[in-house]
Amino acid sequence: MYNIERQEKILEILKEKKSCSVSYLANELFFSETTIRRDLNELSKKMKIKKTFGGAVFLEKYSSWVPTKVRAEENYRVKEKIAACASALIEDNMTIFLAESTTVEHLLPYLQNHKGLMIITNSLEIPYRLSATDIEVFSTGGRLLHHSNSYVGEYARKMIKKINADLMFFSVRGLSENGILTTSSTDDDVMEAMMENSRKTCLLIDSSKFGNTYPFTLCSVNEVDVVVTDAQLPNGLNHNNVSIV
Repeated sequence: MYNIERQEKILEILKEKKSCSVSYLANELFFSETTIRRDLNELSKKMKIKKTFGGAVFLEKYSSWVPTKVRAEENYRVKEKIAACASALIEDNMTIFLAESTTVEHLLPYLQNHKGLMIITNSLEIPYRLSATDIEVFSTGGRLLHHSNSYVGEYARKMIKKINADLMFFSVRGLSENGILTTSSTDDDVMEAMMENSRKTCLLIDSSKFGNTYPFTLCSVNEVDVVVTDAQLPNGLNHNNVSIV
């Protein structure tokens, strides 16, 4: 069976099952898990499926968003390493914007190592996760996007514009070959407001997002102060401050 035939079989199975583990696909198609993972990588690059921790889910051809639960499982270990590296930027008594992101959520354990932090976030999940700590947390409020558990809209932007932050952590869905950061929903206006009101911005992005372009443009990667990732930026892109884990 040629690679393309095998990948079409994988798509057929995922379309029927909606999600499958690597081991299930390997057993169904009589190929090694290594081969299946390689196929899933290729299908993910073509934006036909989304990889999860140990498997994949099927996406409609023009799907513009992925549920939070699925995003949280994607490249889990890599996101942990990226967050660990980025946490070195955090200092006591900082005011920090945390934009809704499953990658940014990996920063939460490191916040407890510091005193006097003030956290402002448009995430529904982050305030809950920090509720058992002594960290001062503010939620932007606003219109809730159910698929991403994030607050957006004018109410959220007005809240953000009242705050002067030392640092902002965020992620995006895609980094295009020409260095443009893109998102799949209207929360990009909230992130723009956070960027404008932050002294320093830090992008957390894993290499599975390289080369992808989504409907909404946020900014150029060169407008970000610090980039933390797990590979060289695509297509020879240059940035003055990149940390590779």
